[in-house]
Amino acid sequence: MFTKIIKLASKGEQRPSEARGWVPHAVSGRRSASELEGMTASYAAGSTAAQVAVEYGISETAVLDHLRRSGVKRRHGKLSDEAVRQMQELRNAGWTHARIAEQFGVTRWAASKRIETAKPLASTPVSDCLECEGFDART
Repeated sequence: MFTKIIKLASKGEQRPSEARGWVPHAVSGRRSASELEGMTASYAAGSTAAQVAVEYGISETAVLDHLRRSGVKRRHGKLSDEAVRQMQELRNAGWTHARIAEQFGVTRWAASKRIETAKPLASTPVSDCLECEGFDART
């Protein structure tokens, strides 16, 4: 593999991974403290991990790794706390994870994990679920 990369480089060609837009993972030791603080600040200000990755020219995984090491809590963009509460209500009413996931536009796995890790619900009737108008919990 290494000799193939050298041959490609000597011809001025890109590695196959570069042609696909792959960006190598950044290691914290390779970033200055101000860059790392900037990444954290951008994310805290509302930028997505993907946006921060583009801004700093690194992979999204590298950004997420840095945020995890820095103790920054990840945001789960599609599901607000209210949406998770509604998902719990629907699950308690007998809906399947697949049906809930379809309703909220997430994967079945994401719906299952968010319901599982959310705080327990206080008793609230499913009929108060405003996001789910037109859906009958009994079907």
